[in-house]
Amino acid sequence: MKKVLVSGGSSGIGQGIAVYMASLGWEVALTYHRHPDGAEKTRKAIESAGGVCHVIETHLQDEGEPEAMVREAIRLMGG
Repeated sequence: MKKVLVSGGSSGIGQGIAVYMASLGWEVALTYHRHPDGAEKTRKAIESAGGVCHVIETHLQDEGEPEAMVREAIRLMGG
């Protein structure tokens, strides 16, 4: 299974990309900063359609967060 990390997957374009990639069979890790309810809605939509989705809370403006986000995605999706 291919894997994808989508930043901002709780709403808007990021949410659309996450759902679309899942519909193609990709395992999705999505990030959010301000909208945990939106991230959970996206995860539920993907999983109810048979997909696999992981949710990561992050604030990409904080030093070290981009690297931590990628490490967490790798951990959750098994490398």
